Amino acid sequence: GFELTINCLSSTCSGTPVAGTTVLTPSTGAPSSAFVATVTGGSSNPGLSYQWQIADALAGPYTDIATQTGTSANLNAVPLPGTTKYYRRKTTCNSSGLSSFSIGIPFTTTTPTYCTASVSTLNAPRIYIDDVKFLGSLVDDTDNPSSFTLLPTAGYTDFTGVNPKAKQISGGGINIYTRTVGTYGSAPGTPPRIKAWIDWNKNGLFTDAGEQIYDSGSGVESATFGFVVPIFIPSTTIPTPPGDYRIRISAANGDFNSCGSATYGETEDYTFTVIDDCGAKISSAVNGFTCGTGSATLSATGNGISYRWYTTE
Repeated sequence: GFELTINCLSSTCSGTPVAGTTVLTPSTGAPSSAFVATVTGGSSNPGLSYQWQIADALAGPYTDIATQTGTSANLNAVPLPGTTKYYRRKTTCNSSGLSSFSIGIPFTTTTPTYCTASVSTLNAPRIYIDDVKFLGSLVDDTDNPSSFTLLPTAGYTDFTGVNPKAKQISGGGINIYTRTVGTYGSAPGTPPRIKAWIDWNKNGLFTDAGEQIYDSGSGVESATFGFVVPIFIPSTTIPTPPGDYRIRISAANGDFNSCGSATYGETEDYTFTVIDDCGAKISSAVNGFTCGTGSATLSATGNGISYRWYTTE
């Protein structure tokens, strides 16, 4: 006698493949965090090809995610907090040319929670920030005078809700003027050191690479410093998206970090807005001049529909 073994091989696909069910692991996370997309119950015959897609709404429209053409996908969430995107897989039978789509499943980015800086000494002398100005952005300069904060947290104030906010495009610059009040140490006293940070990746931290934008290094009564909105989120290849970004400004004695408690000082948080670039540009400008009193004519040429002129001393 003899023994016959028959192995049944999966046949090449035909017709419309079974789409299956999309699974995201996890389905929520911090902005730019990693997650895995898979499909259960879908066709797995030879001759299938795959394309992962993303959309702003369940109904679409969906767009292909570059290089994500496997049965599963290792993905990163969008770099925006409180944002929901939908993901699905397109499965195509190459021989028939017919495709099916798994139902889009949402991934929602969480809204970061920020630490609260504080001071340990409430008695005199008090060091605090009494004026912050955002200069040179795409809106009129903003000015926020303030005094020392006792409640709800001594030495910390959240000004992120203050409007209007400074606005700038990626690649554009913003300057910030910060003035302080108070000194510490032996008379005549030492003014505070000033530092500033921006949470570019919106993960609730100011400690990532490229997020500290200023350090006076020693005591100063006031400082004007600037930064350029990066084209890409620092240490990534992700373009800096439009939206609000939190900046933290601290003035305190000695050395300190973005979340610590200083002996004397104050910390203030603000937000500014990154916007999409505008196609309207100034292509040339002609300076006017006059000798003595009188008027001077200025002119500019561009492709915009309106122009605004500014003066500075």
